[in-house]
Amino acid sequence: VCYLHVQKSVCLVCYIHVQNSVCLVCYLHVQNSVCLVCYLHVQKSVCLVCYIHVQNIVCLVCYILVQNSVCLVCYLHVQKSVCLVCYIHVQNSVCLVCYLHVQNSVCLVCYLHVQNSVCLVCYIHRKLGHDEQTLESLMNLIGENITSSDIMLVGDFNARTGSLNYIPLWNDWTDPKVMNAPKPSRASKDQVLNERGRKLIDLISCCNLTLLNGSVLGDIFGEYTCLKYNGQSIPDYMAVTANLRTKVKSFKILPLTDISDHKPLLCTFSTETSISSPDLIENIYCDAPKKKKVPTATLR
Repeated sequence: VCYLHVQKSVCLVCYIHVQNSVCLVCYLHVQNSVCLVCYLHVQKSVCLVCYIHVQNIVCLVCYILVQNSVCLVCYLHVQKSVCLVCYIHVQNSVCLVCYLHVQNSVCLVCYLHVQNSVCLVCYIHRKLGHDEQTLESLMNLIGENITSSDIMLVGDFNARTGSLNYIPLWNDWTDPKVMNAPKPSRASKDQVLNERGRKLIDLISCCNLTLLNGSVLGDIFGEYTCLKYNGQSIPDYMAVTANLRTKVKSFKILPLTDISDHKPLLCTFSTETSISSPDLIENIYCDAPKKKKVPTATLR
């Protein structure tokens, strides 16, 4: 342990090593600035926390490694702006959340990758500037995964697209057995088309996605998704790749709830599952409840 105190400045360092475990703590305080670093290593697990506070700026980083799982959280606060990034990696699954708050504008992106499927959940504040840069970043994120994965893009984009539509290039659309083949136009009760709506359609077309709103079973009329004091609109959308669209059983706009002025979106997919283990099938059959036999009277 090392401790140093000079006037209003403080420096503290603590290092502990026991067998295969290591713990290191470093604390530094100079005037109104604070720096704290904590490092812990136990067997194959690592935990690292770094905290820095300088005037109105705060930076916090937390890193955790347990076996093959990784969790990383980064928080940055500068004046009235906040940036938060959370990254989780477990086996072959990845979850990434990015939150950005600048002045009165908010942008939230959640990225989830499980096996061969990718889900992107987005929220873009209606007053957020730099729409082109924001949508371009989304396009780059989708472009990195679209070659090998099924993509689902869903969220509140605060964009109004009217009845604009994009049909992705796919050879199987002409097959009559293919479900949910898109049409040139979508049904929509909101016929307003704004600039962000055009940019959203451009994003969808560049990523070869297709909108489900107003074009599949369950939402054939293009229902409103947002209800406010000044009217109704459709700022919430769900877009998927062509292969994933054929697996959509229904897409519904649920009734309004008490917690939000936006209606929930419900999408149901049909998937094929197979059981490759004969022992598992036999166990399921043995554990299944047996029907009680009802005694029957014999007529003589």
